[in-house]
Amino acid sequence: MFAELSVMFGLLTNALNALLLLLVAAAPLLPSPHKPSRSVAFWLRSGLGIGIGVVLAESGKHFQVWPGRDSFPSGHETLALAAGTCLVVRNPRWLAVALPLAAVQAWALVAGHFHRPLDIAGALVTGVLPPLACHFYKQRPAG
Repeated sequence: MFAELSVMFGLLTNALNALLLLLVAAAPLLPSPHKPSRSVAFWLRSGLGIGIGVVLAESGKHFQVWPGRDSFPSGHETLALAAGTCLVVRNPRWLAVALPLAAVQAWALVAGHFHRPLDIAGALVTGVLPPLACHFYKQRPAG
């Protein structure tokens, strides 16, 4: 019984990440009163922010930044939080969608015994900071 639930939680987390990535892809195509359409810039910055976050999360597992915890931080939650952060940067109204999806993802990862709550907490750093840095980085003028 537990194995079946674990598989269902695993499928749920994968589906939530796919949904969040689809929303990031579609967000610039929807009207936004907060940002002009600059779709390509949004996609590039989002892809870079999400990619850096996931690489950091996987590096944390490989180099075991938390000794004895080979699941710290959660890569799935990192991706969910990074995608959600990109959506909220695009339009703060996305918070009403992104936050519940990330919360369900966190719950499913812990309930399915894939991660512990501390792994989810670590994803708050790897999932939020890189997209914010990529979206708000301003290149200084030369000279």
